[in-house]
Amino acid sequence: MHDMRKLAKGISTLILALTMTINVFAQDTNEVLTTVKESVTTVLSDLKENRELYKQDSKALNRLIDEKALPYFDEKWMTAVALGKNNWRQATKQQQTDLVDEVKQLMMRTYSVALLDYADAKVNYGNVSMINNNRFATVDVTVVNADGSTYPLTLTLSHSAKRARPWLISDVEMEGVKITDLYSTMLQTELSERGSLDGVIKYYHSLNEAGSVLN
Repeated sequence: MHDMRKLAKGISTLILALTMTINVFAQDTNEVLTTVKESVTTVLSDLKENRELYKQDSKALNRLIDEKALPYFDEKWMTAVALGKNNWRQATKQQQTDLVDEVKQLMMRTYSVALLDYADAKVNYGNVSMINNNRFATVDVTVVNADGSTYPLTLTLSHSAKRARPWLISDVEMEGVKITDLYSTMLQTELSERGSLDGVIKYYHSLNEAGSVLN
């Protein structure tokens, strides 16, 4: 339960973090940081302007996340890491696609409302580091909420010139814990309980069909 509570808090701050990774073509720290700042400003402005709408219309809020956040991180890579290399390689292409889609829907519906708690948040920017011949970058940020709560995050971005969006988020670390590790715990638990990847996919699909959320 402790891990799931941490996952819940992590997912909500992750959603905000995802908005920081808009289409970055930068190859130096200044450009990375500038792009991150521009993206944060855009999304937080949208949240403030449309907060009442989003409170009443969860679908509109989900569209904001789907259009302005989710396209900018490598959900396939994160799911593969969480599921485990062997399990991912053994899965069919259809199973991979279905798992990513079902998890995305479930996570978005479960945790998207938490994003509204950050409409008045401020973001402080720390170090930006380019590593591994500029193929990766880390950005230290601190989200300061209106109630004074602070959430230090380290974003990891990976770069590939072959992608339509060369820079994508590949992980977020909060309080010394990586989101991909918590995601892995959740998936491994479900694999153990459901007995197979198909069982996990069917379970998540049933939750999505019923409009249920994670406990």
